Amino acid sequence: MALGMAAFADTLTYDRLPAELLAVLRRSFLDTMGVAAIGSTTDLSVMARKGAVALFGVGDAGPARMLMDGRSVSPAGAAMAGAFMIDSIAMKRVVTRMCAAMAPVCSSTASRT
Repeated sequence: MALGMAAFADTLTYDRLPAELLAVLRRSFLDTMGVAAIGSTTDLSVMARKGAVALFGVGDAGPARMLMDGRSVSPAGAAMAGAFMIDSIAMKRVVTRMCAAMAPVCSSTASRT
């Protein structure tokens, strides 16, 4: 199973994704960014970002900016702070919970390139 999934992921290209899936991904991403904007105002999000700055400074991996914040920390710190930010609002929606983990990872990786 793991090898099959790895091979699938390795050969997957954007043009092979079904239009229905792309529509769900776009809607979910926009939903997640809206939730992140609201979540950035929660006490949990503020604490998570303070923790990311204190514990996940920029190291050998290079800087990554935190969502809705702009300060640089490590990619792991940016992903953690973003996940807490989104999850502080959207704890019950399955798709948004998945995006709570993936969107900050993608964002922190993209900010480094």
